[in-house]
Amino acid sequence: MRRSIRRGTRSIERALPVLALGMATALVANQAVAYLGVRRAAALTARGHAQSLLESFASELGSIDRLPTEDELTELISRYQDEGLRFAAVRHRDEVVQAGETRFGSAEWPVDRVQEGHGLLRAAMRLSALRFEPVDDESGVQWPLPRRPEWRRRGRPVWPFGVRGPPPRILVEFDPVLARTLEREARTTLALGGVAATLFLALALAFRRVLRHRAELAARTEHERRLAVLGEMSGVLAHEIRNPLASLKGHAQLLLERVPDGSPERANADRVVREAVRLERLTSDLLDFIRSGRLDLRSADPHALVRDAIEAVDASRVVLRLGDVPEEVALDPERMHQVLVNLLRNAVQVSEGFVDVTLGSRAGWLEIEVRDRGPGIATGQRERIFQPFHTTRMKGTGLGLAVARHIVEAHGGEISAGNHPGGGAVFRIRIPEGKR
Repeated sequence: MRRSIRRGTRSIERALPVLALGMATALVANQAVAYLGVRRAAALTARGHAQSLLESFASELGSIDRLPTEDELTELISRYQDEGLRFAAVRHRDEVVQAGETRFGSAEWPVDRVQEGHGLLRAAMRLSALRFEPVDDESGVQWPLPRRPEWRRRGRPVWPFGVRGPPPRILVEFDPVLARTLEREARTTLALGGVAATLFLALALAFRRVLRHRAELAARTEHERRLAVLGEMSGVLAHEIRNPLASLKGHAQLLLERVPDGSPERANADRVVREAVRLERLTSDLLDFIRSGRLDLRSADPHALVRDAIEAVDASRVVLRLGDVPEEVALDPERMHQVLVNLLRNAVQVSEGFVDVTLGSRAGWLEIEVRDRGPGIATGQRERIFQPFHTTRMKGTGLGLAVARHIVEAHGGEISAGNHPGGGAVFRIRIPEGKR
């Protein structure tokens, strides 16, 4: 049941970022499509607004029987100012009346189209004829413009303002307030959609982190529970075995002293002593594993600690590289000596050459690195080698690295293992540089 729950949690943890990214992308894409649609609608709205202003402007001026004055245009501009009107002009032949401020300068007037520029829109139109007067072709009256079929049928056109000849034209420049408002709101909606998508993705990642933390916490709790049970059982076994084992070893050694050299009985007695010594070492390791979390913290010199551990193994096989570290660090010297001796002994046993030990300090952490010249760590074994009773050696107990991890973690530090690019395994210890 627990295994299926863990598998389901891992599946959710893997799928959650992908789903969140997909939903965030869909949300942003939807907002982007909506924004582009609003922009197109705003452009159409601006052109419709231009046509509406022109028609309203023409209607206002249509009742005047002459060309409007600048003051009259100014008054009309002020009347339509809230709709964005900034400039207006009326043109007939070479006579132009204008009012307001133009940003387009002396550019030609657009015909039946809208110009964009300078943050404004410019639109112009020809005014329609108010009526047609009949014209007698034989009366000798000259046509002011080339004849057109409809004029021939209906007569001479009479334009607004009472002018004759070519049709008058009006021009307006205006700020498309409504269209800009639509675009601004669309940009705001797009930005909010992007922020919402980002927050959604961040929330999904945070939730994934919470799931991972809970899974790690559950795994750590289960691991500690198993270690507690294992430690309790190991303590009982170690104490029960230790006394009879000492008696067995003592009698075997006495027997070994009385048996003459070269006899079959001496070989058997010697084998009994060796196995008793191995069992005695196993019980010692079990007791060390049980009490590895109990520390006696006091100030210690890390340089001296590392040198003592090297001397206890084989100084001729170890190359020490010392960095800049504090003179005193709060730790349990005996326990850390046990950790370093264990790592150095393993490194010397598997190495064909020298063992490198590096002592340094970084960001408030004391760092010790032990590199051997052996075959390295097999794939998938980096965490398993720290588990109790896991060993790859025939005569190993599988408790050395487990004890080392317990001692380092009891100091508030961490120990890790990996392979060096140049070959061999690397064990790294990091301990806080607290002082007592």
